Amino acid sequence: MGPAKVDERGVVETHTTILVTPEGFDPPIHAGIVRLAVPAKDKPPVRALVRSAEPLVTGQSVTLSAEGDVLWARAN
Repeated sequence: MGPAKVDERGVVETHTTILVTPEGFDPPIHAGIVRLAVPAKDKPPVRALVRSAEPLVTGQSVTLSAEGDVLWARAN
């Protein structure tokens, strides 16, 4: 499966902060599930797993950007 273009806006549905990380990852890791603002026509909502430099909040509007293999969320 290849990369897909996704909407750059979304809303945080759930989130977590990981304090004890695997080797090679600096804590903390803020991660969440974001529902994209504009779903494809006649399709169910699309959700994406994202990381954030700052803690996320449920219901928060975010802007998404891809950096390498990671989809990052930044608060609006």
